[in-house]
Amino acid sequence: MRFKITQRFSRGAGLIVALMATCVQADSPATTYELQAVRQAGAVMRVEALLEVGGDLKLPGDSANNLVPMSAVGKLTYDEKLLSAPVHAKGHLLAVRRYDQCEAELKIQNRKLQPKLRKDRRVVIAQTGPAPRVTLFCPDGPLSREELDLIDTPGNSLLVDGLLPDRVVAIGDEWSAAPEVLAPLLGLETISSTDVTCVLKEATAASAKMELSGHVYGALGGAASEMELKAKYKFDKNVGRVTWLALLIKERRAVGLAMPGVDVVARLQMKLTPVEQSASFDAIGSHDHIAAEPPLLDLTYEPSVSNFRLRHDRNWYVMDDESNRATLRRVDGGELIAQCNIQWHSNSEDHKEPSLARFQEEIERALGESFGAIVEASQTTNDTAQKVYRVVVSGQAGDLPVRWHYYLVVDGEKSRLVLAFAMEEKQLERFADADRAIVSSVEFVDHRGVSTGQPTPAATPR
Repeated sequence: MRFKITQRFSRGAGLIVALMATCVQADSPATTYELQAVRQAGAVMRVEALLEVGGDLKLPGDSANNLVPMSAVGKLTYDEKLLSAPVHAKGHLLAVRRYDQCEAELKIQNRKLQPKLRKDRRVVIAQTGPAPRVTLFCPDGPLSREELDLIDTPGNSLLVDGLLPDRVVAIGDEWSAAPEVLAPLLGLETISSTDVTCVLKEATAASAKMELSGHVYGALGGAASEMELKAKYKFDKNVGRVTWLALLIKERRAVGLAMPGVDVVARLQMKLTPVEQSASFDAIGSHDHIAAEPPLLDLTYEPSVSNFRLRHDRNWYVMDDESNRATLRRVDGGELIAQCNIQWHSNSEDHKEPSLARFQEEIERALGESFGAIVEASQTTNDTAQKVYRVVVSGQAGDLPVRWHYYLVVDGEKSRLVLAFAMEEKQLERFADADRAIVSSVEFVDHRGVSTGQPTPAATPR
């Protein structure tokens, strides 16, 4: 009997000891990690990125013919030097990049495009805030829209550190990805809602691995966008930066005012490596105090089959580009402000001498019943010494009061360019002088791309 009692006691004591041990382990604090980015002015990171996109473009309309298959592969390699870095995590960043490789191959139905960054545009400034997106511009001259789209990719290297937790975390801990981080990281203008969460999966004294997943609902250019995200990324404590990111984006975006809709899957792989010294910046001057302001933010437009080029701000988008005409739309805050139709031809097609009176007659004839009255008419010279005729017309398009700003730009006896800006009367204040800025920049070029006019300090057309 004594043996049995002792045996039971021993078993009970073992159970008590096990329970005590469990309680001690439960009360012991888990190992925690502080995953805070360390960004110092002057630090250089080598960035290598591969972006692969596949799916459909969605054109206006509901038929199956409005789905256009597309695929794209983009490769970016650049050194990125921080020019200014804030002490606090949410401050603005300024960096200069020097691209060694920046190219893509796009297949849209039966068309193949291979955009590249021009050699004299390989130095790019990247600036965060206060706009919702990172601002990219070249200090050596304006980028084209194609070049801007080529470098303005998801997963911007300046922003990936924003996915780190803002508190000490243990393995298994989760935190939300802030909309103000996700919007510029994904290239969205706004985010209405998101459930994206990050989690710490593995950690050592030197590094940590994290994962991200969830949905984002937002908009770009006035078009609603729905994204499903999955990502893995690595933080290097010795470097103080996220040094690797693999991001999967499934996006469905409606047709916008100035861009097609999409139903695509995008895969991004990005590697960031610290560089002690970079020869890329040896010949580059200081850009510490450069500001993201016009005209550095302007974009250049030069149709491949024409003999002119012009500059415009980033609210203008090229919609159509045909053999002798083009259409641009001005979109601001997700709202269509104006449209510009451009048509060019050689003066050899029309032997009559251009004049302001004749231009007015042609406009009245072209508008027909929509024509109301001529509000203003003038003749001047633009900034590139081209003769400019300007005619402002009020009228009706259906029941809508409309204002047209017509321009005829003449290059001696060689070429003519007609620009017709149209907007609702209610948009006049928001439109302001957006037409004058474009027309003042128009210059005719020869087959080598050399300007045929001499720049002059002539006044802006009035």
